[in-house]
Amino acid sequence: MISHPDRTGLIALLGPQSQTASVAMAVNALGVDGSIGAITAGWRDAEGDIGELTEHLGVEVTDLAVYERVEKIFALDVSLFRAHRKRQDILKQLQRLYRVRLRSGADACYRLMKRSEDAELVRLQLRGAISQLRALDRFHSRQIAKVHSEFEKEVALAERPAVREHRSEIAEQLSSLGAVLIAGGHVAVLASRLRLLGMRELLAGHALIGWSAGAMIMTDQLVLFHDKAPQGRREPELLDVGLGRASRIVALPAATQRLDLGQDDHLALMARRFAPASCLALDESDWIAWSHDRLLAARGVRRIKRNGVLAGVNAGA
Repeated sequence: MISHPDRTGLIALLGPQSQTASVAMAVNALGVDGSIGAITAGWRDAEGDIGELTEHLGVEVTDLAVYERVEKIFALDVSLFRAHRKRQDILKQLQRLYRVRLRSGADACYRLMKRSEDAELVRLQLRGAISQLRALDRFHSRQIAKVHSEFEKEVALAERPAVREHRSEIAEQLSSLGAVLIAGGHVAVLASRLRLLGMRELLAGHALIGWSAGAMIMTDQLVLFHDKAPQGRREPELLDVGLGRASRIVALPAATQRLDLGQDDHLALMARRFAPASCLALDESDWIAWSHDRLLAARGVRRIKRNGVLAGVNAGA
């Protein structure tokens, strides 16, 4: 077993990697050496298809098979599978109910932003409306946390043999790795699989590099967003708790594709609603890296300011 130094503070968030791969640049910026692990659970059935990634990096990459492991656990432990499905159904119901309140709260904010009455009066009312929206987000987060906690207690998750076996195997794999990459894909699937295997604890001490949904999962809270969805614009919404490694960050991968960057009011509300977290737009080939909260490097990344304007993020700033 190889012992690596604590690399908890080494993290990088990247935009999509479909055209221009920037993973190697982030790995180099963090000074990572040795073998690298990968989590591709968000790809579901395509998990483990890492040939191009290995070629891009030029080093050995070990896929941790998180999605496959959970599928094996469910096949062996049917009662856990049923309890997990029940939990997911409850979370989906919570999300639908949250959206009802979210739409009305956000609409009030947008209406106030367009009012022409006394500026000071409007400012005070808008501040109150945003505070109510932030309170709704906090309430929703507590509800999600409660559902997770009750599920884990009900099924005694950490004590189930199949879960313990796979957690032990992953811990053994991680002991010889210098860093772990978290790929994108289906963010909800990625989040549920990582939680079931206790990956927040297992990944402690390792440098993490995530792109797209993988970048989102590294933050405190997963925020879904889409201004250009076929069914119409959806207000940014909290989905779940992340790994908490990129704290005070809201990751917005494929921002140019998914956000209407001409709507300053919408962007301004997002920035104010999630403050003090910084909302970072991560487009294709964009990346940003930190070492113990110190910004090491940034390429192409933009931050949404309180007035809805996007500003570049620079390591020297």
